[in-house]
Amino acid sequence: MDKLIQWLLACAKPYAETADKTEMMLGAPEIISDTKYHAFLCEKLQGLDEIRRCYLQILSLQREEDMLSTLTGEGLEDYVAEEKMVLKEKITNLAFTLAKALFDGDLEYQRVKAEIVYDSKSQNLGNALICQLKKICAEEKLSHVFDNNIFTITGKGAYSLLKGEKGIHFAYGEDGKESACILVYPEGEITCGKISDDEIKIDYFHSGGKGGQNVNKVETAIRATHEKTGIVVVCQDERSQLRNKERAIERLKEKVLAFYRAEGEKEMEKARREGENQNRIRLWDFRGKTIKDLRLDLEIPLSSSTALFDKMLFIKAKANLN
Repeated sequence: MDKLIQWLLACAKPYAETADKTEMMLGAPEIISDTKYHAFLCEKLQGLDEIRRCYLQILSLQREEDMLSTLTGEGLEDYVAEEKMVLKEKITNLAFTLAKALFDGDLEYQRVKAEIVYDSKSQNLGNALICQLKKICAEEKLSHVFDNNIFTITGKGAYSLLKGEKGIHFAYGEDGKESACILVYPEGEITCGKISDDEIKIDYFHSGGKGGQNVNKVETAIRATHEKTGIVVVCQDERSQLRNKERAIERLKEKVLAFYRAEGEKEMEKARREGENQNRIRLWDFRGKTIKDLRLDLEIPLSSSTALFDKMLFIKAKANLN
């Protein structure tokens, strides 16, 4: 845990320093006179304040912890140990708040699928992973649907967070060694049933065949093209240009959704095939009641949420600390 906190502090330091500089700039007369820029800096400082507050408080508590270590003398051991426990609890709580403040910046609302793959010999680990993902969703306020070992999860930063769970998990328990794989893949807006009209190009042309003077004089036929995929639909069923356009767009959206669903199935199969070759990422020790992330070389109690690992991995990657 100490190593994790030092990583968090290293990530937070530049933000805290920027907050200090921004606060100093706000007092300059030339900044005060420029109302728009002053408002911009105030907004920037507001976004950095929580990070700076947690950063400074953790440093202060660590200094108190160091001072306690210098106390020696008869009868002080119990007092020092008790005070250190209180300080560690405060530091841990602040670390969680700091991780959330660092992690939450500029994350989009996303939809993601997480599939847990395990066999009958790894039932304990499989159930633990299901409970863990449900716990993460509850703590991070992500909505989820669970069906046949597949989570469909939506919310702010869902994929950025949950991709830290992707990989091979293994465990040692009373029943021996177990292993399971979590596959994580994002769903685009298309698979959520949303296709923007901006993605569709409409061309008008004269309808062929019978239909009277209207179809010959007016461009009632419609060609709708989805520019991202190149899928084209032509409609000239009606004498009305508007009705043809509505039908063409409706049919085009159905075709595009079918295309993306098929692509999603291909990606899922690919993820399943690659799952067997993924590196081990977590060790679950049911006897020692701990979870260890092998990428971070950090350990937390079994009762804790592994979202802290995921946030740390995200922050570490963002800060180029790999």
